[in-house]
Amino acid sequence: MVAKGKPGRYGGVDLAESDVTSAALSLILDFEYGADIAAEVLRVRNLPATGGFTNLSLDAAPGDEEANTRAAFEFASPMSILAAHQFGDALDSLIQDFRSGTYAAWTSYGGFLAFEIVDNGTHAHISLSRNPSSSATFIYGEWDPGEHFITRNVRISHEFFRDIAQELGPLAVPA
Repeated sequence: MVAKGKPGRYGGVDLAESDVTSAALSLILDFEYGADIAAEVLRVRNLPATGGFTNLSLDAAPGDEEANTRAAFEFASPMSILAAHQFGDALDSLIQDFRSGTYAAWTSYGGFLAFEIVDNGTHAHISLSRNPSSSATFIYGEWDPGEHFITRNVRISHEFFRDIAQELGPLAVPA
């Protein structure tokens, strides 16, 4: 799931956002003994977008999922997360936004960004905050609270995206 280079002196790999996201997911998810790690990472990467909300959607009724999701998308414009229909693509797009400077231009004070994986990948969400009084959350997968006595949640914050973007370097401007 990670790009491979060619052997030899100049055979290195130019890692892409998806390579880093997949590697990070492979390290933070819990796997059963003997599990196919690539298949599990793919399962989590492929969690579909199922909704969103923002604290700014005051005109939308709490049960109106479509209006709340629309408000979250309006809040996050022009971030590239808006084009992502799956969890892995959304994480990749956020790294791209850090690399291109879109995230820095979008946030007014440094912002807050985190993603959380719930119950080992049955559900995930990404939270974006532009300033202390405005935020949006994008939801991926379906979570059934059911009979869960113990759940393991993993939260990765803003620094992950910032540090990865710095390591990958700025996006090349097309000529």
